[in-house]
Amino acid sequence: MTTKTTPAGSPLIALPAARHLTTAGAAIALIGTFLAWTWTAEFPGDLTVTGYPGGLQVLTLVGAVLTLLFALSGYGIKGLRWLTPGGANSPVRLAAIGVLGTTGFTVGAIAVKLGGVVNLEPGAWVSLVGAIIATVAALGLPADQELDDTTRPTPLNRFVNSLRAPAPTRAKDLPNWAEILIIAGAFGVALHVFTYGIDTEYAELFIGYIISVAFGFTALTRAGLIARITRLTTKHRNVTLTAALIAAFCFPFTQQNEQYALIGANILIFATVALGLNVVVGLAGLLDLGYVAFLGVGAYAAALVSGSPLSPVGVQFPFWAAVLTGAAASLVFGVVIGAPTLRLRGDYLAIVTLGFARKIVSLGIAHSPEGRHIFPRLTIAENLLLGAYLRNDKAGIEKDVQRAYDLFPILGERRKQAAGTLSGGEQQMLAMGRALMSQPKLLMLDEPSMGLSPIMMQKIMETIVELKAAGTTILLVEQNAQAALSLADQGHVMEVGKIVLSGPGSDLLHDESVRKAYLGED
Repeated sequence: MTTKTTPAGSPLIALPAARHLTTAGAAIALIGTFLAWTWTAEFPGDLTVTGYPGGLQVLTLVGAVLTLLFALSGYGIKGLRWLTPGGANSPVRLAAIGVLGTTGFTVGAIAVKLGGVVNLEPGAWVSLVGAIIATVAALGLPADQELDDTTRPTPLNRFVNSLRAPAPTRAKDLPNWAEILIIAGAFGVALHVFTYGIDTEYAELFIGYIISVAFGFTALTRAGLIARITRLTTKHRNVTLTAALIAAFCFPFTQQNEQYALIGANILIFATVALGLNVVVGLAGLLDLGYVAFLGVGAYAAALVSGSPLSPVGVQFPFWAAVLTGAAASLVFGVVIGAPTLRLRGDYLAIVTLGFARKIVSLGIAHSPEGRHIFPRLTIAENLLLGAYLRNDKAGIEKDVQRAYDLFPILGERRKQAAGTLSGGEQQMLAMGRALMSQPKLLMLDEPSMGLSPIMMQKIMETIVELKAAGTTILLVEQNAQAALSLADQGHVMEVGKIVLSGPGSDLLHDESVRKAYLGED
C-alpha cells in the first residue's frame, strides 16, 4: 500500500536565494556581536566593548556560528556534510529562530532596563537585523519531509512540519579510538554548557541561556547529531560511564563558588552510591537512583526561580509557578534521559524494562512476542541488527544475519524493505529471526501462528522443527494444540492460568480429554 503525500508548500523564497540569505544573515548577526550593543555598563554583562563579545553577546555568537555551519552544510561543502545526517533544513530554521529569540530578548531587555531603544548601539541593531534576515530566509527553505494525507496543509501545520526531520542515516564505523575521542569531546562540551548555565550571575543572562540551549539542542537533534552521539555511547557503554564519572568529578574544580563545589561533591557521592547499589542489587538500583535524580533536577530548577538569596538567577516566581517550573524540568529530563527505561505502550507500564531486559538477554533468553512487535519504520536488516544489540562480534553478527536469511529466504530478498510493509507471516518470521540474533540458549515463542494463513503457519512450524534440531531449547505458547503437541518433547495444558495436565507431547496429543477439549473430537 502506498501513502499519498501533500507537498509542504512553496517556500517563501526560492531555495538558492533562501540559503544564500540565511548564510548572509547568520554572518551579519555574528559580526554584530563584536560591536558594542549599548553605551553604558549599567546593563549586566558589559556590552559596551568593541571586538570582545561578553554576556548575552556570547549566546548570540554561538547561535549564529551554529546557524552558519548548518547553512553551509546544506551546500554540500566537503568536510561539513557530516553536520546534517538527519535533516538539512530544519536545523537551520531552529538555530536561526534561536538566534532571533536570544538577540530579540537582549535588545528588549536593554530597552526596558535602560529606558528605551535610544540606549542601543549599532552592534545590537546589526545582530538583530542579521537574525531577522536569517530567520525569514530559513523559513523559505523547503521542509525536510512532506506532509502526509492525514494532515491538513494549513500554514501552522506546514510550519510545524518544517521543524521536523527524518531519522539520520547510519554512520560508517570509525576506529574505536576516534569514537572514544568523540564521546569525550561531547561530554566536555556538555559539562562546559552545564557549568556556564548554572554560573549565570543575572536573570537576563539565564533567560537568554535557556532560549539558546532549547533551540540549539533541538537543532542538533533534528540534524541527527544527538542520535549519532547516542549510538556511540551505547556502543561504548563502559567508556560512557567512565566519562560521566570523570565529568562529575571535574565539576567541583570548574567552580569558584563554594555552593556549587558542594553540589559537585554531592553529585560524585551519588554516582559512587549508584555504582555500589548496582553491585548489590543490579541495574534496578541505577534506575531507581535515576528517577530520584530527575526529581532532584526539578527541585533544583524550582529553587533557582524561587527568589532564594543563594540563587544565581535572581528571579522570584510565585510558589505555584516555581513548582510548575520544577515539574517541567523533571519531566523533560525524565523523558529525554529516561525514555529508554519506560514502556508507555502495550499492556503494562514497566519502569525497569531496560535493566531487566538486558539481564535476561545476557543470560541467553530471547522472546518473540505475541503480535510480533517488529519496528515497522526500520528495514528488515535493521530489525535483525537490533536483536544483536548486546553483541560486539561483528563477524558473528553478519553470520547470524545470513543465517536468518537462510531460514527465511523472503527476508533476504527484501532486506532493505520497511518491516511494516511485510505480511503478517513475514513479520512473524522477522520477529523470530530478530530473537535468534542474540544467540539464545532458550527461545520463547508466544503464539507464533496467530492470525497466519495455513501455509504461513506450516512454514513457521517447520522452522521451529529446524531450530529444535539445531539444539535450541524452545518454550512455545500456542493455541493450536495439535501443532504444538506434535512438536513438543514436553507439554503442559493450562486452564485459567493453572497447569492442569503435563506429560510428553506425544502422550498429550493422544490423551482422550485433551483431544475432546482442544482438538474438537467427540
